[in-house]
Amino acid sequence: MTLREPMHGNLGHRGIVVALLVAVFLMLQVGGCENCSCPEQTEFSITGYVRLTGSIRNQWGTVLRDTTVHDPSGVAVYLATEGVVVDAAVTVGGQYRFQGLLPGTYYVVASVGPIAAFELPAPVEVVDRDIAIRDTLELHPAIGLSASPNPFSRFLGEAALTYWIDMPTYVTITIHDLRNRRVRTIVAQEGRNGPNVDVWSGQDDYGEFVPPGAYWVILRGREVNRWDLIFAE
Repeated sequence: MTLREPMHGNLGHRGIVVALLVAVFLMLQVGGCENCSCPEQTEFSITGYVRLTGSIRNQWGTVLRDTTVHDPSGVAVYLATEGVVVDAAVTVGGQYRFQGLLPGTYYVVASVGPIAAFELPAPVEVVDRDIAIRDTLELHPAIGLSASPNPFSRFLGEAALTYWIDMPTYVTITIHDLRNRRVRTIVAQEGRNGPNVDVWSGQDDYGEFVPPGAYWVILRGREVNRWDLIFAE
């Protein structure tokens, strides 16, 4: 009669082999990149935040307080390098993100329509890792143009746009959303000078009421560029 080795001996040997294979696999997955050909990261990302500042005014134009929007969505942000815009993003909850970037020096810029640009105080250096920018990019109004009341009701009233022009010039006043898309032309007229007041009813060029939110009022003339942040409710 032939004696067989107990089954538990074979199972124990097989279990040891399996355990060794599992250990080697885990080493390769967790700590084995020094000894294997793991792919290196070649594309990177830049992430940062935008905030908007403006003024709350009553119907007579008196500033009641300053206000800050810390998490604006829909703000157009641009990425430039060597004087060329290479990417564009739109904020979600105040955050922007650029992806698929090669190592290099980049500038993060946000604009108010076609007349003003705001950028971070220093360029962003991408070398070998993703970048999370600590400085918040802030967009704020310029003096010389004010909207009141601010905020205003699109259905119950109008916003008065008050400004002063030192010399006769061709003036345009337009309303832009935060993506810099023009939604309404208020004025396009030659010969404006001195104190002026125009109004915006909260409608676009097609007579439709715009969605509630923040908009830029932009005044352009010869050697005159001004803007204000207006809130439509």
